Amino acid sequence: MKAGDLLAQIDPRPYQAALDQAKGQLARDQANLTNAKVDETRYEALAAQNAISNQVLVTQQALVRSDAGVVQADQASVDPPRSISAIPVSPRRLPAVSACARWMSAISSRRASPRHCGGD
Repeated sequence: MKAGDLLAQIDPRPYQAALDQAKGQLARDQANLTNAKVDETRYEALAAQNAISNQVLVTQQALVRSDAGVVQADQASVDPPRSISAIPVSPRRLPAVSACARWMSAISSRRASPRHCGGD
């Protein structure tokens, strides 16, 4: 084994699938939130005319707040964590993660560096 030889590579496909699923959930929940807001606007007009009970409006307002929380949680699943925001990650595709031999020997007392294969 020599410096720069590929030791291992993590398959990004399962993580990409999870990201794609989270994006789908986000889109679905954003649509639900939009629909809930439209209904809330309708109910506000009806409540102003005393055509519906105030409880119906309050329930719809609670649904809007609940859906907004779900969307916020979904967004957190899609966005890269802020604590590692210095790592460049494409919002469309996850990078492959590779581990390369850093030194000529298989065992070294030096700590591994997060640099790319072949880099110093």
